Amino acid sequence: MESDRLGMIGAALDFIERHLEDDIALEDVARAAHYSKYYLHRAFSSVLCTSLYQYIRRRRLTEAARRLICSQASLTDLALAAGYQSQQAFGDAFCAMYKCPPAEYRRLHVFYPLQLPIRLHPQAALSGIRPAAESDIPAWMTLLSQVVDGYPRLDEAEHMAWLKARIAREEALLLISGGEAVGAVGFCRSTGCIDYLGVHPQERALDVSAQLLQAVRVRLSPLLHLNLTTFRERDPADPGYRSEWKRLGFQEGELLVEFGYPTQRMIGPVCG
Repeated sequence: MESDRLGMIGAALDFIERHLEDDIALEDVARAAHYSKYYLHRAFSSVLCTSLYQYIRRRRLTEAARRLICSQASLTDLALAAGYQSQQAFGDAFCAMYKCPPAEYRRLHVFYPLQLPIRLHPQAALSGIRPAAESDIPAWMTLLSQVVDGYPRLDEAEHMAWLKARIAREEALLLISGGEAVGAVGFCRSTGCIDYLGVHPQERALDVSAQLLQAVRVRLSPLLHLNLTTFRERDPADPGYRSEWKRLGFQEGELLVEFGYPTQRMIGPVCG
């Protein structure tokens, strides 16, 4: 049953959070979830569209980044807590994801996460996609915490100001399941630019992104191309968004740097 599978994955997520600084083995997570490691591995990837190993790695690096800002812990201690046997290995992994060495990140003193804890929600029927209202802002921001993996260097205060402006122009759409926001998109009606598209990890396998994009298309001029920015090719910080946009028909555009992060514009088919 789906509820049993979600219960298993929820138990695995809880175990991971309690043992982020321990030497986590798949066998230990599976034991806590009361399923075989093989079944857990397949179910986790199927439901959340990421591997258990990648999730743990991103959570550990996120907490290492938090401690770089909020503590005076040495880089060696942070490396060990994040599961790396040397400061060099930790530095290489951190730089690949955060695009700067740990010492530089600490000096800049601005925390942003790679991966916040995934919070599962009970499965429920998806409602229709509708314009977001001011009263939806708390639900939107809760969803935002679940999709930060797609938005490096996201600033919540800036996002909130952007969201209020999009709501006022009816350029923000929301998808609800069981009273919770599970999909959201913000766009510019005059340019066809998708500024933000977030889908809860549980819904990513259900083609919710395609539904949100179609809801945007019908609100735009048929002469406009949808366009958005995403990770550059082979960026190790990309959990799979680039391949998702290409699957949905987006083509590669110009290379950009946004908020100090290397990205690439992707151009979709015309809206008509």
